[in-house]
Amino acid sequence: MSTMSRRDVFKGAGVIGTAAATGAGLAACSSQDLGEIELNAADVPEGSGVIKDNFVVVQPEKGQFKAFSAVCPHQGCLVNQVDEEKIVCPCHTSHFSSKDGSFISGAAQQGLEEAQLTQDGDKLHVSAK
Repeated sequence: MSTMSRRDVFKGAGVIGTAAATGAGLAACSSQDLGEIELNAADVPEGSGVIKDNFVVVQPEKGQFKAFSAVCPHQGCLVNQVDEEKIVCPCHTSHFSSKDGSFISGAAQQGLEEAQLTQDGDKLHVSAK
């Protein structure tokens, strides 16, 4: 008859708990779950941007719009600040370029995922790619 020690039970529980937490976090932050948004082009400041729901929409130059997922690639936190130079994740201070979403510094080590953006007159439509 085989018996498991308390140490074996706790090791197994730790592995299962870690796998469940990691899987749940990744599933919650996948690009398919971001939905879609619509906003007015006039609401996106030139040389900066806005965060709406799960997206960051920027206007690096007059009339040029780009969109990215607001989900930080490091651990799935939502970015919370956009200025002329960078987009900031508050969890581990990762910084991304407000011009193209590329990684600048911090824990993330990769840029923000680009989103699909279409413009219809004054309206911007953004969704996951």
